[in-house]
Amino acid sequence: MMYPSTDFDIPVQTRFSTLYRLSDALREANECLADPDGYLEKKKKKIAFITKYMEFCNSLDKWKQSRQNLYNKTVAANETFSNQLAQEKGWVHWDLMSSTPYGSMHRLKNSRIERVTRRDYDSIADEVKRTFVHLAILRERKAREAAYANTRYAVEQHHQRLRSQLPHIVLPSLDVFRRLPIVQLLQGTSPETVDFPLKESPHDVSTTLRKEKWVVERLNEELCQWREKVRKGLAAVLGYPNWITSNENTNSEVLHPVDRVTARFLCKTCSRVASRYREDDCLDYAGACAHFCPGKKDKQVNVWAAGRFVKDEKAIAVLQKLLALCETDASCPEAAATLESLGMAIQCTSCGPGIVMNSRSLVGHSHRHEKMMIRVLSKEEVSNVLLHPPQPFIVRNVTGSEPRLKSVRLQLNFGCRHCPSSSQYSSAQVETQPQLERQLTLLETESSQQPKSMSSPEASTSAKQACPKTKQVVKRFSFPGINSHLKEKHGISDPRDEDIFSFDPIELPSQKKK
Repeated sequence: MMYPSTDFDIPVQTRFSTLYRLSDALREANECLADPDGYLEKKKKKIAFITKYMEFCNSLDKWKQSRQNLYNKTVAANETFSNQLAQEKGWVHWDLMSSTPYGSMHRLKNSRIERVTRRDYDSIADEVKRTFVHLAILRERKAREAAYANTRYAVEQHHQRLRSQLPHIVLPSLDVFRRLPIVQLLQGTSPETVDFPLKESPHDVSTTLRKEKWVVERLNEELCQWREKVRKGLAAVLGYPNWITSNENTNSEVLHPVDRVTARFLCKTCSRVASRYREDDCLDYAGACAHFCPGKKDKQVNVWAAGRFVKDEKAIAVLQKLLALCETDASCPEAAATLESLGMAIQCTSCGPGIVMNSRSLVGHSHRHEKMMIRVLSKEEVSNVLLHPPQPFIVRNVTGSEPRLKSVRLQLNFGCRHCPSSSQYSSAQVETQPQLERQLTLLETESSQQPKSMSSPEASTSAKQACPKTKQVVKRFSFPGINSHLKEKHGISDPRDEDIFSFDPIELPSQKKK
């Protein structure tokens, strides 16, 4: 018999439990060597216990294997029964197992290693059938809602497609567009009105709106009818209630009131405008047609009606003044082109000499004054007043939440047109500046040659006032700084393009990359 040797090195990482077992083994070996017969007598009880324990473990393992085999056979039998039941009733097996009371009973039987019988199913058959009926109704409703949402999305896409096509056409808002009869026929008015099973997919609805000839013609016809009704209502708002019956067919050279440059409207409900009309702060004919009140959940609020609009008195009044200065009439088809040709030549005399704008900016600027006064400048006057050339859409280009615009706003590159130093330079003043300085120098020389008693401070001061220096330092601002300056010094809380200028042309980061 071989015994463990005691001549070995124990690693430092050896655990204390390993050392304890090793010491026990050494002790057992020493006892066996010392008295083999006594050692066997001492271990008889332990040997008998271990023998019986092993027999018990073997029996337990056999029982476990037999139980597992029985469980597997029971589960397979119950699964076969559920599959046959689902095929017999025409149900989906997954629905039977997961959505009905049968699934709970099936899993309980498996856990108890009991087979599901026909009698077990019959006891809950009525409840299972009711569950399947409810499940079918729920799925049909979900399918209708999904189909309705998809068709609504297809209609929205078609509305956007019509808005973006060229030439632009006058369209109602999306809510009004959905209420057109032909659109309601394709889209439905609610999920309950959607045919089930579905006859058309959302792709088919989009294709029908674009390519089906009779649908396209019917939609154009309904849009024309809607526009005629709108034109009549808005003409009445502008003060022409009987225009269609009395004037439209008599003279084709006279514009309809809603097509004129003086057709400007405000919404009485929300007094808000879309982003494209932010500079105008009012709506034209196309804008009034497409207007909807944002944030209004009441469906009746977004039902389009001409009575919801009023004419913009301030904008109309100043446009009529400008037309009078141009010696043209708003009903003339060339009136819009005439105003556009003026360019940056319209001066607001209610503000100051440096506030010059075009006809588009004039509409929005008119809301600052109760009675705005204007004059049209000549090219020479414009060049004298506008020392810094205007940059279109300067406010729109600089404002925004994009991180790339932060560096542009922080540059000291903006000036105020309301301050006199930014607009009172003129070419004549620049030419006479050396002569005025020579006169001032001569006066100072003469006064220095006179005795001190003969020279007076008043004479020197009057001489300097008679020859003012026109060259002044124009203060530079960052964009937040010019906003604060306009609000505090000039009382302007909403800066516009005509209020500010840039010393250097503004290049946005995206433009620099290009």
